[in-house]
Amino acid sequence: MLAKGWRKRDDRQGMMLSTARSFLFNELLSVRLKDGNWCQPIAGDALMLDGTQSVFGIEAVEESLVERAVALDVHPTGVLWGVGRSAEGDAGAYEAQLAAQHPALCEGLEKSGVKRGQRALRARLIAPQITFEADAVLLSFALPRGSFATAVIGELIHHPDMA
Repeated sequence: MLAKGWRKRDDRQGMMLSTARSFLFNELLSVRLKDGNWCQPIAGDALMLDGTQSVFGIEAVEESLVERAVALDVHPTGVLWGVGRSAEGDAGAYEAQLAAQHPALCEGLEKSGVKRGQRALRARLIAPQITFEADAVLLSFALPRGSFATAVIGELIHHPDMA
């Protein structure tokens, strides 16, 4: 559908666009997880300030940015594909690889006119609490926009310390 030319009336809630963008984001995150740099800045990255949607680009990695990432003050981001300027440097290489692997999706999203965006590659739990009761463990937390509790629970269940 994207390759043919997406039309607003074909997807009134924007689910197709969101699904395609999320798929590409997850593909990028998967590669950065494998490469071990999902939680640290790389050259050309866009970094998101913790607790906001404010994003700023970097050309090179400075030690102060690495320290801020370790302290969870800034988070590396991945692209939400659309029309706009591509990243440069190492981050740009990841985007180019994504475009080469999924040209129909990337081109279709651009053709649809959706604007390029960024999403943090990691999410900090907001106000996490754990309570132990009789035969139950109660966990509560909030998440930033674009994050999903099911993903957090899945990571907790499959965490190596839980084996």
